[in-house]
Amino acid sequence: MRDLGWDPDVVAKCSSQYEEWEARARLSTQLVSDEAERRKMLVMAMRHIARHRGWRSPWQRSESLLGVQEESESFELLRQIVEERVGKKVAAGATVGQLVWLLELSERVNLRRTGNTKKPKSPTLPLRMMQSDHAHEVQVIAERQGLGEDVARRLILTIFDMKSPRKAATKRAGDDPLPGQKDKRRAQRAHPDFQRFRIISTVMNLRIVDENGEISPIGEQQVLDVVDLLSTWKGKDRPTWSDVAKRLNVPRQRLHGAGVLTDVGELVSGLPPIDTTEALMRSCPIKKVRTWWKNATHEYKCSFINALTGNEEEEEDSYADVIEQFLATLSDEELAKLDNLKFPAGRAAYSADSLRRLNEYMLENVCDLSEARMGEFGVDKTWRPPADPIHTPTGNPAVDRVLKAVNRWLLMVEYRWGTPESVNIEHVRSGFTSERLSREYQRDTNRHAEANEKAKKLLEEAEGKQNARLFDVRRYQALQRQNGTCLYCDSAITFTSCQMDHIIPRKGVGSSNVRANLVAVCTECNKEKSNIPFAKWAAESARSGVSVEEAVGRLEFWTADPGMSQKEFRDLKRDIAARLTRTDNDPEFDGRSMESVAWMARELAHRIEAHFHADGEGCQVRVYRGALTAEARKAGGFEKQVRMIGGTGKTRLDRRHHAIDAAVIALMRPSVAHTLGSRRELRVSQRNTNQPETWREYEGRTIADKAIFQKWRQHMRILADLCQTAIDQDEIPVHRNLRLGLSRGEAHDAQPTAVNNKCIGESWTMDEIDRVSSPAAWCALTREPDFEWKKGLPANDSRNILVNGREYSGSDLIPIFNSSKAQIHVRGGAVGVGDAIHHVRLYRVTKGKKSSVFMLRVFAHDLLRFRDKDLFAVELPPQSLSHRYAAPKLRDALWEGNAEYMGWLVKSDELKIDLKEKLGGDIGAYFDVFPETKSWSITGFESNSIINLKPTLISQEGLNDDISTKSVVTVVAGKGWRATVNTLFSKHAVTVIRRNALGEERWRASGRLPISWEVNS
Repeated sequence: MRDLGWDPDVVAKCSSQYEEWEARARLSTQLVSDEAERRKMLVMAMRHIARHRGWRSPWQRSESLLGVQEESESFELLRQIVEERVGKKVAAGATVGQLVWLLELSERVNLRRTGNTKKPKSPTLPLRMMQSDHAHEVQVIAERQGLGEDVARRLILTIFDMKSPRKAATKRAGDDPLPGQKDKRRAQRAHPDFQRFRIISTVMNLRIVDENGEISPIGEQQVLDVVDLLSTWKGKDRPTWSDVAKRLNVPRQRLHGAGVLTDVGELVSGLPPIDTTEALMRSCPIKKVRTWWKNATHEYKCSFINALTGNEEEEEDSYADVIEQFLATLSDEELAKLDNLKFPAGRAAYSADSLRRLNEYMLENVCDLSEARMGEFGVDKTWRPPADPIHTPTGNPAVDRVLKAVNRWLLMVEYRWGTPESVNIEHVRSGFTSERLSREYQRDTNRHAEANEKAKKLLEEAEGKQNARLFDVRRYQALQRQNGTCLYCDSAITFTSCQMDHIIPRKGVGSSNVRANLVAVCTECNKEKSNIPFAKWAAESARSGVSVEEAVGRLEFWTADPGMSQKEFRDLKRDIAARLTRTDNDPEFDGRSMESVAWMARELAHRIEAHFHADGEGCQVRVYRGALTAEARKAGGFEKQVRMIGGTGKTRLDRRHHAIDAAVIALMRPSVAHTLGSRRELRVSQRNTNQPETWREYEGRTIADKAIFQKWRQHMRILADLCQTAIDQDEIPVHRNLRLGLSRGEAHDAQPTAVNNKCIGESWTMDEIDRVSSPAAWCALTREPDFEWKKGLPANDSRNILVNGREYSGSDLIPIFNSSKAQIHVRGGAVGVGDAIHHVRLYRVTKGKKSSVFMLRVFAHDLLRFRDKDLFAVELPPQSLSHRYAAPKLRDALWEGNAEYMGWLVKSDELKIDLKEKLGGDIGAYFDVFPETKSWSITGFESNSIINLKPTLISQEGLNDDISTKSVVTVVAGKGWRATVNTLFSKHAVTVIRRNALGEERWRASGRLPISWEVNS
């Protein structure tokens, strides 16, 4: 505005919240002849439009708003609302400002607010106005006021300038590492060329093993067939490697290079890749988009995905304008649906250009990725794309937090002890997932657990089976699923007469114990089939009803288990049908199946390995499944040797069980992992089939494996002693990262509530002055000559105050919050900021011989203007939220300069508390159960006198009926110990513990790292 010669300071503040709407309406209707008045109104109107500029598709550039704008659906809705209320038609070409002004604005007209307000709850303005409507108004104003097209263009491009978060992320993408491609950015994983690359590079690794054991690559036509199968897959469920083998017309077990066949079935990570983007777009909820995508060329699809994901490639996208024009034809509702599509996250290793060239080379020459890189880009056989640094963000907040913590810990380890010889990672299913996916996983786990418990009760009621074990439950569920008939011959069977059989036995030790390989059969079939694949036996058996076709047909009449989803049931029947047709045994148990194949877990291992190899020293990095840890604890003696809070062995009540698991996995070796996995397979097989349990004697395949396993057991016994000593001496820390910077507060999402108004000339209590909506008004009121610190202000009709350059007389109203809880004034009302506390400052206040401890809760809102300073040391003025909502005695002491600063605390801080006297209530009852608790974590600052604490070592996950008294549940899983700050710090010995990345207490540090300190009572 200054560039245009308009003084933005000409309007300090509008006298009414509707003055801006009046300015917009007048400027849109006729020329304002007075030059000074016109400029003032232009400043008000443009500021107002900029503050409430509305929504537009994130894939449209601001230049798209320069042309003639069609009225949006939101505008049409607003027009209908206005016409209904004023009782007449609105002329064509009206602007948003003109429509709103027709309502004859007053306090009774509800423009935006909903919820708990005195205004009507149905807002006039649609929840989301469009930028195109406001841009049209700017054009109309420019025309009416004679500003010219150039000024209108500059205003629109400035007001509606928008940087998409997606495009901002693109700027941080790394460069293509291949020779000659450094000027190109790495492509999105959602890009069609990357999706095709995943499929082609995987298919090129496939090999077929013939009956003589000879291994050969698949042929050119077979490559094209499989690539086509995976690129255009349209089934309800993901394809499996069995589907690929069927297309190649070979048995599944003869297809190699197709991912690991694990003992728990083919997980998602073990499934063949499909074109996820193609599948997502084919199922897009917008018919117009589905039709467009179906007929679009590959180049248009690439440009479309670039637009949707915010990707900006270096090369000129000649299709971008066409894509933008198509997107402009979609309605607001359709654009919102398009914005909600969840495309694959993350970046490929190469740019889209490199991916296209590699794809073409692999298909033309029927070769793998290594050969394609050598042939197309001239790199040598050993070349690999460089790994990202360990801490490099992926875009998934849950994953990025893990990466940041792992990076910090490993760097400290390396600094302290040098390059490690090996790094073992335990990957649990929820380790690299978002909170939403973790919750879904937990819901599935709980659902299956509930189904098992119900099955146990039914076993007790129907069969009289007491204390049923898991393999009893599996047998009962299989029997119910099969409607009480033998899968092989269809004869009737009962829980007592049936036996469990493996459809496909395994070469070597044990059998695959996945649900799809275990079925209930009669004794006769089980005895005759013996230890051979069902299909092979069925071809030779003379038993009535025994054939592959009949067995597969019986699956259609099965009943799903309680708690099993329809998809799970379809997958189970499909997998069983595939096993019923096979004639070869499962391959021998492969210890590599105990290693995790999850993409992010492998990516982390790759980054760690690259980091340590960059120093020229080797470091072996492996990732093991979480299930392996439990096997290792049992076989290594930990379950009987280590005592924790809650009992012997691993107990989830004691948070230190994570450290115990980390110690166990650190000793893991591939040979030991293979032996442990084989032992588990053997144990489950023997229990499921009621065979003698000999699995405990199994210690490995070879003499070398047995020797390694025995040595490992010795090491585990020593490790258990070390862990027990560390537990007894409280040397295993449990700590959380401290948030020391400013973060996004809850006020961003809060629903505004109404504020009250009060006359300047009325009497004001100190509480009312503290609740005035603006710090400037607080200062003005407290500087009045008749103000008294504790009493406030008496009534005075002639009172005049100056707030932000505007004069208020005794009869004027100013906003005042209607709650004593901390709030801030926003457009539309007030929002609470009670949880947006950055830190608290402890003060000691002494009067005579008596001293008390208080805390000043420092609200993040007060620190916004100090972002570049030490947030824990900035001086806060008395008009700040932090001071106004502090305890009165502390405010008095701060005002008088009698408060002694002690130190600061934040959420997640660890406090070691040595009780000097017995406590009552819930916390006293808690200490009766857990008297040794010393370490506590701060979980919140409930009020200006209450700190919320929870025991650092005790987890609500491990609470059981034996210890879950009301008081224990309240302290561990509820609000925790609601400690009065004065009592806590005056009557007990408290130490604030801050730790480094290795968990060690930090008592001195360089720079601004927080250090531990003792609170002097």
